[in-house]
Amino acid sequence: MLVSLIFKRTYRPNVNTIQWNKTIQNHQSNGNYQQALKLFQLGIEKNTFQPNSVTYLTILDICKELKSLPTVRKIHHLIDESKNLNNDDIQNNPRIRSLLMDVYIKCQDIDSAYKIFQSMNERNLIDYCAIMTGFNHQKQYEKTFELSKQIPASIKYSSPVLCTLILQACIELNKYDDGYKIHQYGKKFLPNNKIFMNELLNFYLKFHQEKQALDIFDKYQNQQTIIDYSLLMKYYNRQYQPDKTIELCYRLKNHSHIQIDHIIYVLVLQAIANGCCLHTSEQIYNQIKKSQTHMDINNALINMYGKLGNLDQAEKIFNSMSKHNIVSYNILLNLYGLYYQSDKALKTYHQMCQHGHQPDDKTYVLLLHTLSQTPNKINDVKRIFSTIEEH
Repeated sequence: MLVSLIFKRTYRPNVNTIQWNKTIQNHQSNGNYQQALKLFQLGIEKNTFQPNSVTYLTILDICKELKSLPTVRKIHHLIDESKNLNNDDIQNNPRIRSLLMDVYIKCQDIDSAYKIFQSMNERNLIDYCAIMTGFNHQKQYEKTFELSKQIPASIKYSSPVLCTLILQACIELNKYDDGYKIHQYGKKFLPNNKIFMNELLNFYLKFHQEKQALDIFDKYQNQQTIIDYSLLMKYYNRQYQPDKTIELCYRLKNHSHIQIDHIIYVLVLQAIANGCCLHTSEQIYNQIKKSQTHMDINNALINMYGKLGNLDQAEKIFNSMSKHNIVSYNILLNLYGLYYQSDKALKTYHQMCQHGHQPDDKTYVLLLHTLSQTPNKINDVKRIFSTIEEH
């Protein structure tokens, strides 16, 4: 790791630079990132070689892998120091500026990344995509949206990646008209770009434009993916239209090129729990039993059987699981609340704590709701409240 202070030094040309670069790159190729950094540090400390653009591009690539923000800042300082050198203009090298910005994004320092972006004399498509990706990952969608207004049209609508990033911001900011405009300009990317197509479905479903979403879904049947189906199923489940989710499941089975995954099974089980007939649930369950066991599927099965009135089967599945997560316990606690089973709820709570699971806010809400239905549990309620205050 680089030492904490930045060494004051005078740069001087050195024929060893090429050899040092090769050695550092060899360490990088072999995954010896710390060794590469130590070698770089040694050269800086002893003024053995003068880093050039190749050196900094290599070191920044290594920093991107390590995601060490303090190291990146020290490298950035050295790059800025290089402006006093009369060599290959390291500080203003566009590749170095772009990579430095990207490294800051990887380290989740979006403010420093944006300062680099603003300092660029010229910005290309990759630069816009990189900074917008950083904004969206940090949920700073407003900045993505505002920046999109400044992008030249020749760049703005030239990439499905850029259109997807802007569309994501439109979804989060409820900018329907702007998102619709992205769709009109981005039609040329359909159906080949699956990510853009997925985001369009997500966009229209977010604004409850089911017809527009289905138009896209049905128009490109041969290009449908498992993500398209999951987006529609999630929408129908939120709208309490379980029959449509089940219908999609049967349609999906006719697509031999699409492999049903555990997410689809979970969504189908949620639909069944929301009101599909028991006969349908048995058919689906028999199919799911043939697939590989997955914790999310088991959790959904617990929820389904409990809400369909079969608490014994829900408990049986819970007890058969070799591992549980916080979702498993919360689902069972919710069911005990529905069935007024305060003793079982309290026992489950103690069990999850004994097994090292940290209760979350939902756990406490479900547990306290269940216990409040039983007057003789007032002391337990007080004890749990004191536990919440401790955390």
